[in-house]
Amino acid sequence: MKLTTIFAGARRQGNTATLLGWVEERARSDGHIVTRINLDGMKLHSCRGCYACARHEDRPGCVQQDDAYAVYQAMIAANALLFATPLYMWSYVGPMKTLMDRCLALATGYATSAPHRSLVEGARSALLVSCGGGIERNTDAIQLSFPRWEGYLKLSSHGIWVFPNCTTPDNLGPEAKAKALQLANRLLVQERSSG
Repeated sequence: MKLTTIFAGARRQGNTATLLGWVEERARSDGHIVTRINLDGMKLHSCRGCYACARHEDRPGCVQQDDAYAVYQAMIAANALLFATPLYMWSYVGPMKTLMDRCLALATGYATSAPHRSLVEGARSALLVSCGGGIERNTDAIQLSFPRWEGYLKLSSHGIWVFPNCTTPDNLGPEAKAKALQLANRLLVQERSSG
């Protein structure tokens, strides 16, 4: 299976990167092909809301010329997508939100009379979130918005995995690592057919 991980954190040795690294390590050891995209430092412009992309069903039709196309191609080529972000101000870090907005270019026909199509339809997806505080009254916005975004892209949801009370990577501990490995298994293990 091809797994594309999309990391939005600014600290490549921080909590989110460490958790994501554990998932990627498990995926590789299980024989999966892993591609990580680091959004921080990429040239990603904000969505203009021009809907020029809606004219193209067979490719991302965004008119902006930036690094989004490389991300689109990696997403389209993947069987599974794992988005990883630290929690900033109760939501996604800026580069992740920008990419999510720009993914408007990957689907057409949503909430219109035209057929709803997506270039990433059926890909498995999950969200990894690290946060300094707890889950309750902290991750509410992400818990609501990510499933709606997955629905827009017609992704196969494999959950939102919140890692609360993260202080430093050294203090993540064995419980966080076990949960990260559980995420890898949930996202990447094929369900057995009952026939």
